Amino acid sequence: MAKAEIEVNNIDKEKPEIELEINPLDWTNGNIVITWQVKDEQSGVREIVTPDGTVNDIKISSYTITENAEYTIIAYDNVGNETIKKITIKNIDRVNPTIKLSKEKLSNGSTKIKWELEDDVSGIREIILPNNEKIEGKSKGEFIVDNVGTFAFVAFDKAGNYAIEAINVD
Repeated sequence: MAKAEIEVNNIDKEKPEIELEINPLDWTNGNIVITWQVKDEQSGVREIVTPDGTVNDIKISSYTITENAEYTIIAYDNVGNETIKKITIKNIDRVNPTIKLSKEKLSNGSTKIKWELEDDVSGIREIILPNNEKIEGKSKGEFIVDNVGTFAFVAFDKAGNYAIEAINVD
């Protein structure tokens, strides 16, 4: 009986590779785009399941994210090897910050306007006072006025959302 030696070198145990790019990475009040590229050096890419569940064989593509959540991309090669990539998006903020204003008459006739800012999502970036002075990163402060009128304050969060609040001093 003769023996034959057979070398099998066409077994693909390698999973497909998924490369992701997320843009933007910083806080945004807009959408986020996930771009992916899927590669498989052995048997090739059979199909990709996109974050919305669509199945296709497009190896380079993108998906627009409109809300914070976890998203999944799945790639299969031609012999059934699977790669799953999960991406958690948590840098979308479409909520405006809030400004609370109060006033207090001072003994010298001036008025102290106290301001307090709040933003529970991305955080406060800056406030613009009625004299156009910008103050970054603070959530509380005071502004002294010596005359009557309406005084407007503008607050921005780190995603670019803003709020305008005014107070009348008489």
